[in-house]
Amino acid sequence: MQTRSDPSRARGFTMVELMVAIVIVVVLAAIAMIGYGRIRLSGNKAASINNIRNLSAAALAVAADHNGRFVDIHSNQAVPYRFSRTFRDDYNISRDNAYSNANDCWKTDGYDHCQDRDLWDFSGGDTVFGYACMINDQVGANTSGWATGDFEEPDNWERIKDKVSFKEGRTTKVRWVPRRLGVEVAYPLLFMDLCRIYNGQIVGNFMKNDEEPLGVHVGYLDGHIEWVDGDKMKVRYRGGADVLW
Repeated sequence: MQTRSDPSRARGFTMVELMVAIVIVVVLAAIAMIGYGRIRLSGNKAASINNIRNLSAAALAVAADHNGRFVDIHSNQAVPYRFSRTFRDDYNISRDNAYSNANDCWKTDGYDHCQDRDLWDFSGGDTVFGYACMINDQVGANTSGWATGDFEEPDNWERIKDKVSFKEGRTTKVRWVPRRLGVEVAYPLLFMDLCRIYNGQIVGNFMKNDEEPLGVHVGYLDGHIEWVDGDKMKVRYRGGADVLW
């Protein structure tokens, strides 16, 4: 004997059930995107730390080749992310080492995708990296160092100022950044993630948005690397471009 099926059992989703299902899918997708974003950020940070170590090793190799002096690394002292191709080529710096995929404009192919220009083979024989080098090296016959820019006093200035200041005639000067090994300086830095302001535009490897940096990795002379959160960063060098860390 056949029995009729209950029509109520064959019904589809109610509107409420459908909305609940959609909400669940959206929440799961959001969780997946957040997870992916964190994994991507973690990978980019690891790559950046590796790049800073490699670039710092190249700079230290320059000093080893010149009796402890850093020479002819930059091509423009006022813009510390512009380098000589001699430094780039002689010390085997690759594009993968010179740029960060965390930077939405300056990709590891050595091209600025936001302003449509080549960074790896920049104008005038320069190469522009996605990292800044704060070394005070001599550029050709120029021995004035960072005379075209100004440094802000570091947070520990009161403790170190007597150790990094010196008299030149009647003028008191400061050894702001490394020029040679074995001398105490205000900022004992080598390479760091790019975060600069030029013509009012900020470009950085790690950005929250178009105007706010997420943070930077800073590589020190003693080999350690620190992450500085964006809310603790400020302009510490003003020259051809302002540099934040």
